[in-house]
Amino acid sequence: MKILVFSDKLSNYQGLCGAKSMGAEVIAFAVCSSDDAKNIPASVVFHVEADENKMFEDYFATLKDVISKENPDIIMSSSSKRCKCVAGKLAAALDTTVLTDLSNIELDGSSIKGTQMYYGGLALRTLKSKGKAIVTISEGAFESVSGSAGSVTSVSMVDCSSKIVRKSVRKKEGSNVNLAVAKKVVSVGRGFGSKEDLKLGEDLAKAIGGEMGCSRPIAEGEGWMETSRYIGVTGVILKPDVYIACGISGQVQHLVGINAAKTIIAINKDKNAPIFKNCDYGIVGDLYKVLPALTNMIKG
Repeated sequence: MKILVFSDKLSNYQGLCGAKSMGAEVIAFAVCSSDDAKNIPASVVFHVEADENKMFEDYFATLKDVISKENPDIIMSSSSKRCKCVAGKLAAALDTTVLTDLSNIELDGSSIKGTQMYYGGLALRTLKSKGKAIVTISEGAFESVSGSAGSVTSVSMVDCSSKIVRKSVRKKEGSNVNLAVAKKVVSVGRGFGSKEDLKLGEDLAKAIGGEMGCSRPIAEGEGWMETSRYIGVTGVILKPDVYIACGISGQVQHLVGINAAKTIIAINKDKNAPIFKNCDYGIVGDLYKVLPALTNMIKG
């Protein structure tokens, strides 16, 4: 079984190449320099040099050319908007189908099977391809793998006519974080009274060597944190070793994003908060007292 993976972000390849765990040969297509290509842990990496005047979609024809030559059984990509756009174009060109946002992926003969959330995350359904397919996978679907490329092959850009022209690029404000690969996450919710108070959660995250996340109201309601840190059904889906929910009630939309965590610890002053029915350890108490005490204890 041969799987070809591609993404618009180099940081996603460690997760995509986790498809090796299914016993498949994994090859990669990447838009990057040869030095960056060497750090992608695939058997073979086909790379094309990036052109700052082009968008990721402009490399569609180049990717299609590599696919035609390599003839992979399965094509996988990350679930970003740009990758889904390219996946749709590939499906039309190759006369196949796209299965989007899959997790718990496994091979079933020459087909691929995985789960997908629906009804706003209230339920999961199992999807199975009929033979070859293109799959966009949820972040964290595979354990990230490290290593280097078995070999690197440079490919030439295949012209792809497009009426869309990129005029400029502006760097997105805020920190660059990939919560989906974090092993320890401290998440904050409505239990915090002000943006300044979030430092209590930040201090705890630093003490355990983890990342900071948040519930939807903190990112999209108050605007206290970047939307890239919002965890939930329409945000980031996590698979950390430890998840600490601070001042988060635990509605189903949030639980969808954390139910794959190995250990969930909840801190909330409301003993009837739903999060306590979905955690491994719970602390009923004032987070303004509990968090500093935990942080100091961990620091020793």
